[in-house]
Amino acid sequence: MAPKRGQKRGASPHVASAPASKRKGRPSKVVLVQDVGAFVQLASAPEREAEVRMSEVEVVQNALRTKCVALDEDMREMLVAMVPGSLGVPSDERQHKHQIKGVAMIEEALGTLQCSLLQGIAVEDTSIADVDTQKASLDAIVDDAQVRLDSCREARVVRESELASITLKVQEAQAAATGAETVQREGEVSIEATKSDQTRIQGVLEKDLQALKDGIWETERDVEKLVSHLELIGREVGLDDSLLTAIPAACLKKPIDRGAFDLLVMQKFEQGVSSQLADLVLKVAGAAASVQDRAAVSDSMRGDVSVVESEHAACLRQLSQAQTAEVEAESLLGEIMRSRKVFLPAFRAASRVRSTFFSELEELERELEIVQLLKNRVSKRRQDELDSQAQNPTTEQSG
Repeated sequence: MAPKRGQKRGASPHVASAPASKRKGRPSKVVLVQDVGAFVQLASAPEREAEVRMSEVEVVQNALRTKCVALDEDMREMLVAMVPGSLGVPSDERQHKHQIKGVAMIEEALGTLQCSLLQGIAVEDTSIADVDTQKASLDAIVDDAQVRLDSCREARVVRESELASITLKVQEAQAAATGAETVQREGEVSIEATKSDQTRIQGVLEKDLQALKDGIWETERDVEKLVSHLELIGREVGLDDSLLTAIPAACLKKPIDRGAFDLLVMQKFEQGVSSQLADLVLKVAGAAASVQDRAAVSDSMRGDVSVVESEHAACLRQLSQAQTAEVEAESLLGEIMRSRKVFLPAFRAASRVRSTFFSELEELERELEIVQLLKNRVSKRRQDELDSQAQNPTTEQSG
């Protein structure tokens, strides 16, 4: 055991001579503690103390005291007490067996610690290698998931662009179809109006004018009504005003009372109205063809609308699928990132442990260098002798 607390290092070694029963059955330590007393005495000479580099001795003592925690406290204190009387003494003056044994014990303690640190580093290297493998695997999975997400996003953007384009096509096709249908309805209304005019004019010629020509009426009121029909039709078809002025007088007469002029007026009126009726017939025939053409155009436009609407529906489905794939990819990436986030503390902890081992090993190696420096150091007297021999090798050989 080391000297008791409060007792000076140069105290009598009788402290270590207590009965073995009071030393908890460790007689080997009794001998070692007695050796500590001898070390203290050996290191107490003033001329030797002057040669001891105390800062380096203290470094070794501090390493033994704070780092060799695998040893019990008594053993550490004993080794600490040995340092000045062993490593603190030049190697050429280190003649006592306890000094030599002390140096060996100090080297063994620090060497054991060095081996322990190296073993710890080896264990952590294996652990970090496993962790690195897992991290690399997770990183690869994250990269794959990110690539998949980017691809899904690009597909979604493409689908949105396609949808915008096809939506515009749908709107244009619907507008074109609506325009064609409007033109078709207007054409149908126009032809129906023309047909109505044709029927009405033809009825006036076939009924009213013929009744006046034949003189078939019963009352004056009846004849005036028939004449008014002729006047109305004449104005509608754009007959000459002089003819419209003369037609009532001619028509109000019975056939037997009509002169050549009256017959001419009625003939001209009939010819003028018949000419307009013939134009209406041609117009109706031409309009019928136009109606068919417009109907075909409208049907074609509606067909185009159906096609682009089908494309629009397909594009909507594709966009929905792209959006779903993007959401799934985002969810997958989130799960992987959370897994990596949980994993990273373990990786950092393993790295910190390994780094701590390395730091401790580097510091210990510097302390072991100091041990070797102290172990191999010679006294000033011996160094002077060696220097003298190096300067005068001939004299040394002849001696």
